[in-house]
Amino acid sequence: MATIMGKSGYVYVPMGVASASAGTIVPTIDTWSLAGTGDAIETTAFGTTTAVIFKSFEAGLKSITGNCAGTFDGTDGALSVVMTTLFNSATTAVNCVLNMDANHHVSVVSIITGWTVNSAVADKVTFGFDFTCTGQAIYG
Repeated sequence: MATIMGKSGYVYVPMGVASASAGTIVPTIDTWSLAGTGDAIETTAFGTTTAVIFKSFEAGLKSITGNCAGTFDGTDGALSVVMTTLFNSATTAVNCVLNMDANHHVSVVSIITGWTVNSAVADKVTFGFDFTCTGQAIYG
């Protein structure tokens, strides 16, 4: 078994391109995460037998949220596209290809729901953005 290490990960933010091999790597993004949830829809039928004293459920709709964060680099063109979208664009949609390594990735079309830029006097400037996936995330 080959364990995938976080140091092998990278992110494409190709704005309008939803492919793991297209677009530009944003080298300054050094962390990303995804979290998924799913609804449980109760389908219990009331009755008087022992079989119906426990609730029953069906799987409902799923949703995925995530975030990316990294170091700000004013000379990185791919990061410039991200920052322009965050600050200057009327749209908040972004396509991200979140790579665990060269062979494993998750492609998401998402809506940016929040962002931060942090500037500490004695440290590097960092940025981050939160997103909610719209539609299905694709694992490949």
